[in-house]
Amino acid sequence: MGTRIIRWLQGRIVPRIVRDVPPEMAACEFDCRRTDCQQDEWARCPNRKRVESGAA
Repeated sequence: MGTRIIRWLQGRIVPRIVRDVPPEMAACEFDCRRTDCQQDEWARCPNRKRVESGAA
């Protein structure tokens, strides 16, 4: 019975809580040392643009 509950959680609950991070956002969140960017800085960020263009 415990296995059924775990599989149910994996199929129903986990996908609603855990979402994939878009690559350009992952570049900001995980590959950048800056902790906060203004909107104009984010728009011209070379790290984000590199990932968004598919170069990384």
